Amino acid sequence: MSIAEAGHTDAGARGGVRCTPRWLIAVLPLLLLVALILMRSYEVMSKSLAPGSDSTFIYQLRFFDAITLKAQPDVQPSLDVINAYVLVVVSTLALFSSVLLYLNGGARRPLRFFLLVGIGTLWLAADELMGGHETIAANLPFLADLPGIDHGDDAIMVIYAVVAIAIVFYFRDLLREATYALRLFAAAVLTTVVGSSLDVIRGQWLEEPVEVIASMLVLFGFAALMLHHLVRAGVVKRPQDA
Repeated sequence: MSIAEAGHTDAGARGGVRCTPRWLIAVLPLLLLVALILMRSYEVMSKSLAPGSDSTFIYQLRFFDAITLKAQPDVQPSLDVINAYVLVVVSTLALFSSVLLYLNGGARRPLRFFLLVGIGTLWLAADELMGGHETIAANLPFLADLPGIDHGDDAIMVIYAVVAIAIVFYFRDLLREATYALRLFAAAVLTTVVGSSLDVIRGQWLEEPVEVIASMLVLFGFAALMLHHLVRAGVVKRPQDA
């Protein structure tokens, strides 16, 4: 590696790699906000069985009391479903990164980090879609009797949080060096706090869109973190060098 290349890599290691265009960070949450407003601005006019089916329904929806459309949803759109999709994408990125690092002989520490994150977020996505923590709590009723716990599934969420914090703390050096990703994660935390505040003041109509924006910021942050470490390992080129 030349001196110029070494300096270029060190600069990337110090400042992180910016992989997400600023316009996308601004536009995509707005599009999600519009989509969520549309999801809350319809009335179900009728429901009937689809032709040739005895279990699939077709819904006639009225938007803004002006537009009528037919829909055949397999899954009811909700914050849980959107978050599960985000978790699946993060899991895919993480596992893909760990495979690339392994095949290219990358450092073991980033490889282990992405592998753990990939497995963990895949588990959380399945939990989100299938109610895993509720099922576990229903079969372990003693969890509801633990100090400070009102519902058994709250104890499962505490365990998830402790595991996540432990992973973040153990691999904090990998996170700290990717400053652009950290900014996006910080924005996600701030957005989550805003969403929680809206819940307290009963602003439910804004709470879900804000939480979706927080999820997208986490996704963008993880993409930036992934690209930073892949660039540092020499697996991919920096965007401006490609």
